[in-house]
Amino acid sequence: LWVADNGNNRVLRFPFNSSTGLPSVTADLVLGQSDFNSNLEASGGGDLTHLRNPSSVRVDASGKVYVTDIPLLPTSLGGQDCDRYDGRLLIFTPPLSTGMAANQVLKQGLANPGGLELDPITGGIWVVDFCTQQTELFVNGVVTKVLGQDQPSTIRGCAGHSFVPSGPPFLYDDGS
Repeated sequence: LWVADNGNNRVLRFPFNSSTGLPSVTADLVLGQSDFNSNLEASGGGDLTHLRNPSSVRVDASGKVYVTDIPLLPTSLGGQDCDRYDGRLLIFTPPLSTGMAANQVLKQGLANPGGLELDPITGGIWVVDFCTQQTELFVNGVVTKVLGQDQPSTIRGCAGHSFVPSGPPFLYDDGS
């Protein structure tokens, strides 16, 4: 089980406990901090060791960990500064260890990245960017599809997405 702990600027891994059949109650790995007791904020987009407000985490079949993060504090629009593009999508590549830096910034300049979802057809990853009202599909590090770009009014405030096995993605709107 992976948890984006945005209040402590970190991502935690809770391993499977084979004796209970449930995730362990104690995390065994932390990303975004040097240890389990720290909660330092990232100092900007170039800081790959620290996170600031991680909002979503997904792990692909190869063990790569994808994290959306907003390294600078949004200050307007009810906590969402849609004029500031400092959000990012980070990749942590195995072998994973506590305190490691991200191996790659897949995208820098997201307005307010939120949901992540692995695409079962392409093996890529979808990223919801709330302020731009777009959802982008990255395949092998390249944006191959953008939803909402030409018709932002139809996906205003895109709140997330999901998949049906072997099917296309679908979006849902937050009503704004």
